[in-house]
This record gives sequence, C-alpha cells and structure tokens, in this order.
Amino acid sequence: WAREAEVNHGRIAMLATLGWLVQEKTVLPFFDKVDQITAHDNLVKSGGMSQILLWTSFLEIFGGIACFATIQGRREPGDFGFDPLGLSLGKNEGKFEQYQLAEIKHSRLAMLAFSGMVHQYFATGQGVFEQIGNFKSIMPPGSSFSG
Repeated sequence: WAREAEVNHGRIAMLATLGWLVQEKTVLPFFDKVDQITAHDNLVKSGGMSQILLWTSFLEIFGGIACFATIQGRREPGDFGFDPLGLSLGKNEGKFEQYQLAEIKHSRLAMLAFSGMVHQYFATGQGVFEQIGNFKSIMPPGSSFSG
C-alpha cells in the first residue's frame, strides 16, 4: 500500500517538476507570460482548477480500485498494465528491477525538487532559473546557521 502511494505520488511529482520548469521558460502563443502562482490563481478564478479537480478525482477512483487489487496481491504496486510503447517487454527480470528502482529514486528526487521549487519561490519571489542565475542569500549579512 505504501509503495503504491509512493510510486503514484512520485510520478505526479515528476510531471509537476517538469511542468514547473517548462512553464517558467516557455510561453504559448497568444498567452501572457505570468509566474506559476499567478497562473494558479488565474486558473482558480476562471474555473480551470475545478476541471482539473474533477478529472483528478476520476483518476483517483480508479487508483483506489487498483490499490485494493495490490493489497489483495493481484497486481504489483504502480503496475496499471499501461505500456503502449512496449518499453517493459523483452527486458530480463534484473533489468526490469533496475528500472523500477530508478523510477523510485527519481520519484523521491522529484518530490523533494518540486516542494523545494515552490518554497523557494515563496521565500525569494524568484523563479528557479532566475534564482540560479542571480543567487542572493535570504539570510541577513553576518548571520549563520550555527546553534
């Protein structure tokens, strides 16, 4: 059950991290450039977030059904049987386990990265790329972390 949750949340975090970075660097034609928080607020005001909530809830229902199948031992955690490109076919068991481990590690990193990017934005008011290119500490001069 915990592995199922970790895999699902990790996959969402990987997509969210990619989406955060892409949204920061690109602008679709006919749209204004806005930061991520303003984009979120605009989606809430226009009702777009309600649609996302509706479809996400729909997917969570099927995820709950799949979670019961995992608990009963009828499927592996995170295995929805969806592999349209056949990327897992023809792999030996050792290589497949290596890919599963890599997915978990990347998922954990993405969960930390996304939460770090969001908190960094609230703390500094700068985007990720702006922060990297123009780093300024938020600590007052002369202060230290020593306790």
